[in-house]
Amino acid sequence: MSRSTHPPHDPSPRRSSPAADALLVAGWLASVAAVLALPNLTHSPDVGDDRTRDTVRLALVYYGLAASLMPWLAGEDWAARTGRGRLARWCWTFGWATYLVHVLLAFHYQHHWSHAEAVRHTEAVSGFGPGIYASHLFTVLWTADVAWWWLAAARYARRPAWVGWLWHGYLLFVIFNATVVYEAGLIRWAGVALLGWLLAGRLLAWRRWGQVSDLHVGSGSPDPPPAAAADAEGKIVRSESGC
Repeated sequence: MSRSTHPPHDPSPRRSSPAADALLVAGWLASVAAVLALPNLTHSPDVGDDRTRDTVRLALVYYGLAASLMPWLAGEDWAARTGRGRLARWCWTFGWATYLVHVLLAFHYQHHWSHAEAVRHTEAVSGFGPGIYASHLFTVLWTADVAWWWLAAARYARRPAWVGWLWHGYLLFVIFNATVVYEAGLIRWAGVALLGWLLAGRLLAWRRWGQVSDLHVGSGSPDPPPAAAADAEGKIVRSESGC
């Protein structure tokens, strides 16, 4: 197995580039605008349904980008002190924000702002109406996770490993059901491909670093001895991946 040449992280914080951040936000706004405009441009017979479905698909694209970066993040990346870490955080944020747009569109077009109608729809689709509360929990948890990463990045980087495993396991369970169980055709296969891609990325990261890294190795994770740290300059010394 070849050794990674990933350089050690500079512990000093690095300023983010306002221009780069603005460009990323502009790109996200443009992608959302394109998804919302596409049904009109293609003369869709059901604009509302297309917008609702396409926004959640765009959310999954951003989620996939973020989750693809997460296995390669180390401590300083998770603290948003590097360009790679900030990019992952932006993709994570865009996925969450696009998902919120999807939820609003679903309640507008599908449920007509009636929670009772949303419960009936969930009952018709899954056979279990109260299952909608799992979606509500999903929304609350993702919102809290994004807020935590932005408001307290250093503490976010040190959170216990089990928190990351539990959260991302739940997230993948929701995505699996939404794309594989309750969908068909192209969307189902796209969901399978996404999950396979993320699994392959995780395994590749494990092989590259030469160790199994936790989702977030917290402050309780022991540091390697000096000799091991010197030998592992090309490896991740204290991996804190979040996917």
